Amino acid sequence: MGLRDYKNKRIMVTGGSGFIGRKLSARLASRGAHVYNLDLNKPVLDENSNVSFYQADLTNKEDVFSAVKSIEPEIVFHLAANISRASEFDMLYGMVNTNLVGTINLFDCLRYVNSLQSIIVAGTVAEYGINKVPFRENLRENALSPYSFSKVCISHLCRLAYSLYEIPTIVLRATLAYGPGQGEVMFIPSLIKSLLRNEKSLMTAGEQTRDFLFIDDLIEAHLLAGSSDSVAGEIFNIGFGKSYKIKDVAKKIARILGKEHLLSFGGISYRKPEVMEYEIDFSKAREILNWTPKVDIDEGLQLTIEGFKKGEI
Repeated sequence: MGLRDYKNKRIMVTGGSGFIGRKLSARLASRGAHVYNLDLNKPVLDENSNVSFYQADLTNKEDVFSAVKSIEPEIVFHLAANISRASEFDMLYGMVNTNLVGTINLFDCLRYVNSLQSIIVAGTVAEYGINKVPFRENLRENALSPYSFSKVCISHLCRLAYSLYEIPTIVLRATLAYGPGQGEVMFIPSLIKSLLRNEKSLMTAGEQTRDFLFIDDLIEAHLLAGSSDSVAGEIFNIGFGKSYKIKDVAKKIARILGKEHLLSFGGISYRKPEVMEYEIDFSKAREILNWTPKVDIDEGLQLTIEGFKKGEI
């Protein structure tokens, strides 16, 4: 597998103000890339970094076309998405519009860019839903929420875009990322911050298993996928490869903080339907991208808690 260098490359990151987008943009800039963030909200970044900002709504094709024409990117990391886990039927409209139609607009504009080498698209392991474990890339998807449904649609759109229009897409189906600077919408940062505030944490029984991936390992997977010159059209699972019960992760966090007495299990019902068995196989990423995660859950939680205490963004 050949690898490209990021130095002086024009890189476009959609969703650059998000948790993953900020971290990825900073890493790309540190490697000498010219980074252009597309987002509705301006990201908080070091003013001295080599990152420019374009305010754009992906559902507005004129916004996207103007940005793409100006940047003429060589590599695109498409992270922008509505990530709400709400399950009401009405959520489907917004999810399909923001995530799927926004991606179609992006691809339509990018297909005219002669300099384009690859588009790395953020998928999710949630696309598998309740399924045979371990989850492998060739499984039939089983979306269980408007969010995962939209991501399944995008994965199939990427295959279509590559096969029919030769748009060089790569999908990374990541597990649950965590790390310093993450917003409270996700389980780990929400629990850490509530415990730091000495608040009682009411949870489910916590018997469901999940695979948690430290942010630095996820960023490395994106960098490897974006630098490869031979993996267009592929889908890769990205995760640590080991799952833990939610209650055990909660206990690890509380133990580090000395706040075990603030945990309360069983007071909240599981979501319906709830994925109880969650295990991934990332051997394809290991073999083709030469990617392997390095930060285990214990080290990752320690780094995350230290980061929150320091106020890292």
